[in-house]
Amino acid sequence: MQTISELVKAQKAASDLSYEALAQRAQSAGLGLTKQQLSDLANNRPKGWPKSADMVKALSVALDVPERTVVLAYAASFGIDVRETRSPFEVRLPSTVSTLDPRMQDAILHVIRAATEGASTHEHDTEDQEQEPRTEAGGAQPTQPSPMNRAGVSPAHDGDNDDAPPLPDEYALAAYNALSEGRDRRQAQDEAAEGSQGAGGDLD
Repeated sequence: MQTISELVKAQKAASDLSYEALAQRAQSAGLGLTKQQLSDLANNRPKGWPKSADMVKALSVALDVPERTVVLAYAASFGIDVRETRSPFEVRLPSTVSTLDPRMQDAILHVIRAATEGASTHEHDTEDQEQEPRTEAGGAQPTQPSPMNRAGVSPAHDGDNDDAPPLPDEYALAAYNALSEGRDRRQAQDEAAEGSQGAGGDLD
């Protein structure tokens, strides 16, 4: 939490106004505050609490911060632990925020939510990009080859013949018998040829 000196300096720098211009803010609101008082607070540690509630209000108007911020800044100047749970951005919100029309408040909140959600998404994308090189460094997982059947053909292609009817057993038997009959005929022809050669030899 900022001390009252730090608060005065910070708000003066943020507004880019002189001490006199800041004091005139309070004076315009009918509150007593001088540029010398602001200068003293900025450069010296306060000797005590504000003497009246009007002084707190005057500083609140001049610095454009809530009265609570002024009181806490004084407490921090005295070494009291008043650590702020709000962000510096929240602390800097002007005290007049509460006077805004509800619709305007909703519009501002909508802009803030959109901005913070965009920042969160960007951080998430950055984390994903940082993780990608680690995945590449580990190497791609090798692809498993398709298993082969005994005929050297991938089972993935077996489905091409799913509609073909199975070969009946009688077809196989007929083919076997045909081969046997062919062998028998060739054997008979060979024997007849040998017999004819033998007969010719007897004639000689």
